Amino acid sequence: MRIDFPPIRVFAVVMVTAICLLTPLPGKCTNHVGPPKPSCETLPQAALILMPIARTVILNAGMYAGLVILWPHAFAPKQGTTDSFRESFSTPPYMNSKQVFFQLDDDPWFINTILHGIYGSEVYLSARTYGHNAMIGFLYAAFASTTWEYLVESWFHRPSGIDLIWTPFAGAVIGELRFQLMRLILRRVPSRGVRIALVSLLDPLGQLERLMLGCRLGDENGCQMAR
Repeated sequence: MRIDFPPIRVFAVVMVTAICLLTPLPGKCTNHVGPPKPSCETLPQAALILMPIARTVILNAGMYAGLVILWPHAFAPKQGTTDSFRESFSTPPYMNSKQVFFQLDDDPWFINTILHGIYGSEVYLSARTYGHNAMIGFLYAAFASTTWEYLVESWFHRPSGIDLIWTPFAGAVIGELRFQLMRLILRRVPSRGVRIALVSLLDPLGQLERLMLGCRLGDENGCQMAR
């Protein structure tokens, strides 16, 4: 059987772009206003560890609320069963061998590729902006995917094998792309207001966190991102 993977082309473009952005660029930030705020990477170690976990909890809660609103007949709390929860831990993740790769759990390909990739990238990006390296970011994304599949969706159906595999890998690629774009903006965009606007578009949840924590997003050039 011939398997067609149209999302692979988009994914390949994303990967090439991310690799290109990894090349270090010279330059310094300008238009600092007042003394620079402390970098988020200098927060207490416990906060650096817990912030990506907090992002995971918030995302999982928000996604579940969205499922309840969109498909109450399938995801309302009363639809969940302990039998389904037990089965999730006693049987392998669900994969339908009759489906193409990105629909192995019977969900549309754009949910599995794009939406789950963005979900994973949110947690990955959180880890990177709090000073963790790419491997730790990947592990946080895998942790997020596992908690979603086994602690939330497991009450309604078995965890998805393709989601467990794809989410951390796609999340790492998309998240690293976002992270490098943010660093590029800090180095290359001279206007402080434009920098804030662009980074807020790339990382809205992170920008809210930095506002609450009173810290800045920085890179090795000491670029300041105002609260």
